[in-house]
Amino acid sequence: MAVAILVAAAGGAVARSENGQSAVRFTKIDPALYASDGAAGKFTPASLSNKQVTAVVQLGGAPVAVRDANAKKQGAKLTAGQKAAIRQQLRAQQDALHGKLANAGAKIVGQMQDAYNGIQVVVPQKNLAKLASLPGVTGIHAVAKFKPANINGVPFIGAPTAWQNTGATGSGVKVASLDTGIDYTHADFGGPGTSAAWDYAFAHSTVDPATDPALAAEFGPTAPRV
Repeated sequence: MAVAILVAAAGGAVARSENGQSAVRFTKIDPALYASDGAAGKFTPASLSNKQVTAVVQLGGAPVAVRDANAKKQGAKLTAGQKAAIRQQLRAQQDALHGKLANAGAKIVGQMQDAYNGIQVVVPQKNLAKLASLPGVTGIHAVAKFKPANINGVPFIGAPTAWQNTGATGSGVKVASLDTGIDYTHADFGGPGTSAAWDYAFAHSTVDPATDPALAAEFGPTAPRV
């Protein structure tokens, strides 16, 4: 019975017009969002679970990139002003849901209009169905985390062949990477001292990190590595 209910909740049917607008009959909820938060051997129904999950609330209406691509298929190209107008329209559509999202216990993390039309939220698992019932919502999706891997990239650039033909593998060679740096303010790089390190990295500060205990841990041999 529980499986049947879950499948029914996860299924969806959406009528979509040519301009990307959607008339929602049933909203799809990603089954991954319904993973139990109970301890081993104990099942907690999603409808009763206070487990906080991160989800993306997808809205009807094509994002800027899709509309631009559709225009190019017709031999046209959206101007910067037209893109801004679409972005503003989608943002207004999203902003209109702020109150209802808050009533469902959802905390807004971010809003997207260019490549995607949606709102990222953190919400109690038991309230996912409430989000799915909001006007204009076409789907509730889990947020996946991706990790970089060299399994395809290294063979693609021919590195193994170079190693075999030359015997030069790079072992013992020190390489300096000069780039624009990472975004210290990004959540994945968050932690004590990151704001100060960001400020120092852009030469906004005259403080020497070697003499400042608050900054010392962010630089030198003991600094975090990415």
